[in-house]
Amino acid sequence: MNTDAPAARPRKPRYAATVKAVRHLTPRMVRVTFSSEALAEFGWNGPAAHIKLFFANGTRTYTPRRFDARTRELDVDFILHGEGPASTWASQAAAG
Repeated sequence: MNTDAPAARPRKPRYAATVKAVRHLTPRMVRVTFSSEALAEFGWNGPAAHIKLFFANGTRTYTPRRFDARTRELDVDFILHGEGPASTWASQAAAG
């Protein structure tokens, strides 16, 4: 019998960020630009990347639309589909 527990997966880093801009792309889609000096360490690996965003009522997974390491900006698109943690937050998001 093997009593060795599997190695724990290392936690991915978390980056606190501020909303820099909000742009409505369509009546039901909004692009939020996040900015933070902490994003200097963000490990962008291209179009297949995914990130976890933490909301009061849960965690959601998103695909970043754009990341600019020089300006430390990260764009994420949100679908406004009614009530839900991310949709509600995105419909009310504002710079600052």
